[in-house]
Amino acid sequence: MGRARLKTVTVPAPSGGINTVAPLASLPAGDLAYSWNLIASEFGLRARNGYREWCTGLTGASDNLVRAIIPFAGGRKNGSTDKLFATTSSGIWDVTSSTPTPSLVVAFGTTSGEAGYGTATTLSTPAGRFLVYCDEENGAYIYSEATTSWSLLRYGATVSWAATTAYTVGNLVVNGANAYICTTAGTSAGAGGPTGQGTGIVDGSCQWKFYEGAWTAAQAYALGCYVTNGSSPKRIYVCSQAGTSAGAGGPSGTGTAIVDNTCKWDYVADYTTPIGMALSDQQLGLTGIPSRFVQAVVWKSRLWFVEKDSSRAWYMPVNSLYGTAAAFDFGVRMRSGGALAGLYNWSYDAGNGLDALLVGISSSGDVVIYQGTDPTSVSTFGLKGTWSVGAVPYGRRLATDFGGDMLVMSLLGLVPLSKLVVGQPVVGGDRSVYLTDKVSNYFALAAQSNRLLQGWQVVLHPAEGALMLLLPTGNGAACQPLVMPFSTRGWWPYRDLPIYSAQSWGGDLYFGTPDGRVCWHTGYVDGVLLSTPDAYEPVKFSCLTGFSNLGNARNKRIQLIRPTILSVSNAVVQATPRYRFQTTEPAPPTAAAISASGNVWDTATWDSSVWGGDYAPTDKFSGGGGVGRDVAIALRGSAISRTVIASVDVLYEEGGLL
Repeated sequence: MGRARLKTVTVPAPSGGINTVAPLASLPAGDLAYSWNLIASEFGLRARNGYREWCTGLTGASDNLVRAIIPFAGGRKNGSTDKLFATTSSGIWDVTSSTPTPSLVVAFGTTSGEAGYGTATTLSTPAGRFLVYCDEENGAYIYSEATTSWSLLRYGATVSWAATTAYTVGNLVVNGANAYICTTAGTSAGAGGPTGQGTGIVDGSCQWKFYEGAWTAAQAYALGCYVTNGSSPKRIYVCSQAGTSAGAGGPSGTGTAIVDNTCKWDYVADYTTPIGMALSDQQLGLTGIPSRFVQAVVWKSRLWFVEKDSSRAWYMPVNSLYGTAAAFDFGVRMRSGGALAGLYNWSYDAGNGLDALLVGISSSGDVVIYQGTDPTSVSTFGLKGTWSVGAVPYGRRLATDFGGDMLVMSLLGLVPLSKLVVGQPVVGGDRSVYLTDKVSNYFALAAQSNRLLQGWQVVLHPAEGALMLLLPTGNGAACQPLVMPFSTRGWWPYRDLPIYSAQSWGGDLYFGTPDGRVCWHTGYVDGVLLSTPDAYEPVKFSCLTGFSNLGNARNKRIQLIRPTILSVSNAVVQATPRYRFQTTEPAPPTAAAISASGNVWDTATWDSSVWGGDYAPTDKFSGGGGVGRDVAIALRGSAISRTVIASVDVLYEEGGLL
């Protein structure tokens, strides 16, 4: 090696995130070759937040995937009416309170296929504040802040039962004075049709369940059916506990859990105050709907719905949850074809003024943007433009408002729409348009095998001061989270999080797991269970800096590495040199990698001493026999408190060119 020369260098904590597209030999300064469970933060690189169980025991029909997290912000300043819901294929669960026994508040009529994969929006009207949830298999449901109850949103003209007709699960018909919902697909009988107010009503090869009608004494009622009772006023109630009604009287008043023998009922609304959620003569005035609504968005105080497997959307009157809806077809503007994948409200001044734009995204990646106020008026509503972001992944949780911009996730990456509307090309253009340019291979790999899987999601993460992307990894498996801090715009992958769906609620992130739990992304340790709150796992992190020749082509041998760690309690960190573009992740460190005592930098004895400092420093590390012209530092550790990597000091020998 020639004459060895001892040198030192200080490497600031890289804040640029991972870069998986640049060559290792020319990785930009501040970027990392890989990183796990770290995020750019104050003073350096911080170990990510941990997680703890919030609710357990959520079950589904065929699996226990928690498919959606649904927050609701009520209208009271103290938050007393705020709610948090979650879905499985079985229905909607109330997970507002941390508990191992959450309540199933909506039982889906269809529990197969994509039941539970839904989105939600909030609508405020003169009649109150409502949460509108749309399910891929079961249509739209409404939660009322005033009544704290859920109801199925009815739509379509009243459909009378027909003889010798093929019906599918979920079809709704009226026969006599009652309405019925199909529970077993088949062909109806030649005459008669369903009668009574029970379940499992046989009709040819079909079966029906009573859905709505006048309350009847001594009648068995199923969960979720509707009845009217009373006369001044006539009121609508939904069954909240299945059972048999009383011999007389029936539900009355405007409360919840109204006892009626072994039944219980929740008040929905006065019959004379239609809210579009019950009884056939209070349905939305829609006709010609072949399927169901699968997404809802509020734009310019109007509720818009996306029709399943169609290019059409439907909009309601201003500030209304009921009334006659009108169709609007985006298909004529979708140049690449496909169905309408989602509708989004883009408030590009970060408010909700007259500049708010209505964004429709097709499954083929066409972005159609309208501006104006009234879609019924050509003079006040018009097309702003049509662009393409490339094909989008499956699902409808593909976009979010972000600081006056709208970010859309395509299979090519994350695109700010502001770049499109000023004429900057995306598909086939400058790759730097994508915020995910440095991690584009993540999307390429996911697209190759998982583009048709549910799980793709864009979600804000206020507690981390970041944006989170969820990329599916396989059927029934946790997603891969990618996190972008608002401050630095780099990307940081997380692992060891059993995350499948997520939403922010009250400023914190809550996520659903593949095994029937809702977890709270908080604290500094992992895996805190409701059953054993004192047990936990440390947050385990690792990273690899870019390779550098340190200014010359001479060989180097690392002698000692000293990370500066800022932590409330001692973090366990091991530093390891890497040569010749070796990217293997080091083995996890042991607790012995940390020492509370040490020696001074210039007086330590090689291979026998450790360094000291104001913070918890790592143990010494000898470079051993490793030699190379290009060197990098691999860090791996664990933490149980807020922990930041501030910098890394490196002491190395410099030899000859050979």
